[in-house]
Amino acid sequence: MKNLLLFSFLIVASFTYAQDLSDTIYYKSGKVRAGKIYQESRSAIKYEYLNNNNKIRKTFVRKIFLNAYTVGNEQNSIASNYTSPNPVSKEEREERKEDSKVESRNVGIFAGVLVIAITGVVVGIGILIFSAF
Repeated sequence: MKNLLLFSFLIVASFTYAQDLSDTIYYKSGKVRAGKIYQESRSAIKYEYLNNNNKIRKTFVRKIFLNAYTVGNEQNSIASNYTSPNPVSKEEREERKEDSKVESRNVGIFAGVLVIAITGVVVGIGILIFSAF
């Protein structure tokens, strides 16, 4: 009987906590997570959520990684929300990453050619100076 009472208490407690997870976090990667936001700053939010093992975890995420999030209240209505000023899809992020690799490679080639040219000019001037003496 004691075990049955304890088990029913755990069931009620888990439902109560699950109803408290009224906030939703939408990542730019496409992941959606239900949780409870307990602190918000200009650049990040801190929230708690239930992981796969039904344990409460606390974490934070910077807002640049979010598309949006909503904060609910006791009546399960939206109390406030946030939408990223520039939501980026996964495909667009991959495209930007590829473009940045190409740009980096081009900058590297340009810097190498520039160093070789400057070195050639300095060596040429040195040879002219020392050949004069």
